[in-house]
Amino acid sequence: MKTFKLNLYAVPLALLVMAGGLANQTAAAETTGHYKTIVAHFSYNAAEPAERIYADLKRTAERLCADQGPRPISLRSYERQCASDLVQAAVDAIARVDIAAVHARVVNG
Repeated sequence: MKTFKLNLYAVPLALLVMAGGLANQTAAAETTGHYKTIVAHFSYNAAEPAERIYADLKRTAERLCADQGPRPISLRSYERQCASDLVQAAVDAIARVDIAAVHARVVNG
């Protein structure tokens, strides 16, 4: 099982951080002004297929960036951007061609 740590800066303050999903995953948030810093630790099994690793990363990023409960529709675009940035950072950190290819297919349609 491989683990890596990502820092994602400049996430709007209204986003709340939730931990859950992957084994050994943790998250923390630090407020600075109107923004939060999200620190995410992802663990994954390198032997799993790239599609499964990517799906887990995407699901976890969406969960970490989602604000639970009632919220304005305008916040959803921030949540999507946060998740997108976190997935991109994870794909870059893993640096596997097969996972990057899956990410490119998803992003480019």
